[in-house]
Amino acid sequence: AEWDLAVLLLAVGCASIPLTALQQLYGAMLTALDKSVTVVRHLVLAAMVRVGLAIVLLRLGIVGASIANVVGMGLALLLNATSYYRLVGKLAIPSRWWRAVLATLVMAGVIAPICYYFDNNLWSTALCCLLGGAVYVTILFVTALRRHKAPTVPDG
Repeated sequence: AEWDLAVLLLAVGCASIPLTALQQLYGAMLTALDKSVTVVRHLVLAAMVRVGLAIVLLRLGIVGASIANVVGMGLALLLNATSYYRLVGKLAIPSRWWRAVLATLVMAGVIAPICYYFDNNLWSTALCCLLGGAVYVTILFVTALRRHKAPTVPDG
């Protein structure tokens, strides 16, 4: 049962990867605009929500805490992005942010069902880690190659 739980935690927790990256991006930009106190306030508020939600969701076990973490990181991102928008008048979404989101979603889609196909949970957890990481890196690598491909110029 513990290995099944590890697989589930990995599947739920991977959602925090792009949220954390974008939250830190907006936090850095707000800090550069001399709004570091705002960033700290947002993180404190998100942490309080995360702790409160974790207390409520602990009825689901440790997965509830993982869900609370994802929600808290999403809230911190939303607060930082909103503050940045109010200051600058536009959102600063990296042009290639979709790669990390796509890679995370595909990784979760690959690893979530694995625990149901293996009787040995040690192997399913190891396979989840290996396949999830391989899928994530492959998607990022392939999309990066497409971005760096030089345009062709027709002869003539």
